[in-house]
Amino acid sequence: MKMISILLALMFAVAAPAWAQVQPFPELRASIAEADAVLIATPEYTYSAPVALENALDWASRGNTQPFDGKAVAIMGAAASTLGTARAQYHLRQILVSLNAHPLNQPEVFVARANERFENGQLTDETTRKLIADQLIALKAWTACLSTRVAPNQ
Repeated sequence: MKMISILLALMFAVAAPAWAQVQPFPELRASIAEADAVLIATPEYTYSAPVALENALDWASRGNTQPFDGKAVAIMGAAASTLGTARAQYHLRQILVSLNAHPLNQPEVFVARANERFENGQLTDETTRKLIADQLIALKAWTACLSTRVAPNQ
C-alpha cells in the first residue's frame, strides 16, 4: 500500500508565491493523488490544526482535479493538553469532507499529555504505541474497502 504523510509535506505549506497560483504545489498534489491513503499527524494550536497544515490542504486541493477525492485518510496527533489533538482533528475532518476524502472513523489517536509519553524523541508509552499500530491496520483495511467500491457517478 502506498501512503504519504502530510506531516512530511508541510515544508511546502508556507505562504504561496505567485508561481503556486498557476500550478499549486505539483509535487504535493501528485504525491496525494498517487497514494493509496494519506496519514495526517498534527499538533494542536489554539484549538485547531496548525495554519501551515490547513494551508497545505488548501493549496493541494486547488486545480482542475481533486487529489483527495475518494482517498482514505487517517488523522493522529499529539499535544500536551489533556484532550490531545481532539479539536484539531475534528476541524481537519470538516476540511477533509469538503475535499471528498474519506476519513477513518476509528480508532482515533489523540495523544494527550504527550510530554509524558516521549523520551529523547521516542514514543515510550506502550498503550499509545498499540493504538497507533491499530489505527494503521484499520487504515489499511479502510483503504482496501474503499478501493473496491464503485463511485456514485460511475
